[in-house]
Amino acid sequence: MARASKGLLLSLCLLSGLVVSLVSAPSMASSGNAPVDIRIGQEEGFGRLPRSSLSDVVSADRPAILIAWRNTARIRETELLIQNRAERAARARVGIQVLDADHRILAAEPSPQNPVLVDIPSASQGGRAGIVVKVPGRASTNSLFDQLDNAGQSYCIRAVIQPVGVADSNLADNSATKCYNNSARIDSAGNALFQYYLRNDSTRAVNARLVLTRSALPKGWWLEATPRQGSRVHLSPGSAMTGVIALHAPRRVAEGSSVDVRPTLLAKDGRVVDSSEYFATADHFAPTLSIATASPGQLISNDDSASSVSRSVYLNVIGGDAASGLAEAGGVFAEFSTDGGVTRNTRTLAYADGNFVGATRFETNLGPFPEGTKVTLNIVARDVVGNFVRTLPQQVTVPLRGQVSILHLEGHRNPASAVVALDSLDPKPSRTGETASAGLLALIAALTFVVWKRRRSVSRGLARHARPSDRVIVAASNGKSDTDDWNVAAARELAEVERE
Repeated sequence: MARASKGLLLSLCLLSGLVVSLVSAPSMASSGNAPVDIRIGQEEGFGRLPRSSLSDVVSADRPAILIAWRNTARIRETELLIQNRAERAARARVGIQVLDADHRILAAEPSPQNPVLVDIPSASQGGRAGIVVKVPGRASTNSLFDQLDNAGQSYCIRAVIQPVGVADSNLADNSATKCYNNSARIDSAGNALFQYYLRNDSTRAVNARLVLTRSALPKGWWLEATPRQGSRVHLSPGSAMTGVIALHAPRRVAEGSSVDVRPTLLAKDGRVVDSSEYFATADHFAPTLSIATASPGQLISNDDSASSVSRSVYLNVIGGDAASGLAEAGGVFAEFSTDGGVTRNTRTLAYADGNFVGATRFETNLGPFPEGTKVTLNIVARDVVGNFVRTLPQQVTVPLRGQVSILHLEGHRNPASAVVALDSLDPKPSRTGETASAGLLALIAALTFVVWKRRRSVSRGLARHARPSDRVIVAASNGKSDTDDWNVAAARELAEVERE
């Protein structure tokens, strides 16, 4: 299913003409007592299917956060869109945190000793459209991302902005979280379970309320959440709450159907204590590759030199995934060997440009290698739910004398590529001699039904162990809730938080 996408932050940068570099600077002079309204921008469909907002207060769109470079060939930068909806310019501190699956902080940038500030113009002077802020990275954080991606471990990026010397009229959008390696593929009559953690990493205890936002449920899908929408939570310093979200698909699922869910803890003053996100989709098709070439090394990072690139192999790959999008977290990587395949290495290709849905370009240098080295290599591209395509191994000799195409495909390999809907099976043979085929179809149907029942049992078991007051069940018909108006509930809970 093709997706509409507004493009990445680099495109936003070109539209607004505003890219700022972060520098330490003195506080900006105050002009009056009017509060500002700065926020981390929300980009509809950013790196994923377009989302529908469930509340006028909290958008269900993904945060406009992008990790621009992801491997040791380049020091990665984190780009984010910051907006100002007030008619007053503002200055803000910007911070980035890397969280593990339990939402413990693994790394933070910048260091507390070297705070970085950014100036945001007023709404009418460009603040409403927003500016793209680039937060510099470090080699140690690069290595951390590589380790997490190679191990397939879930992690999140949290961006936080704090106005300097002035109050903010809405604290709920000063923090945003984007998560990686935690999406799931869902099949006909299937289930997807998401266990999440929300942590209080401050030095004070907090009383908060759980707010759940999601995209519209496809027809026939239903959702269970424990704890329920609006549950009150008390967290001591460093402690965490855990919750479970269960998605259930009908007997027939349309290819490309998807759901985004975002649990958030809001403190009484409206600020975000912590948030997470989860994505499930019926996507059974591998990404596509249109270009994959190897050529003599090129100067693409500050670490490259003329002598090193002459003995390197430059890889240029263009691909996309129209259903769920290429994985931003190490979605395209090279597998290579210099000893005929006895030992193998991997290298994540750095993002260059594109939106991960349509044509998106990635690049890297392999090497340097000693002259005469024969390098056997291939490219792997995967989407956010694990479908992948792998090119056939090709051998090149260093130094390369020109460009070589390495786009030779072996066909995509998907763990669940042969999914049959229960109600699509016809046990009656249409012609004589097809009794064996009908029996096989019946066996497949029986096995699929057993798996479905077991998954339903697990989900219902989780729900039974929760108190009735902690559960909420949302069903969908034509994308609208039947048993609970999620949109109204979210707005009501947020309004109660603001009143308190």
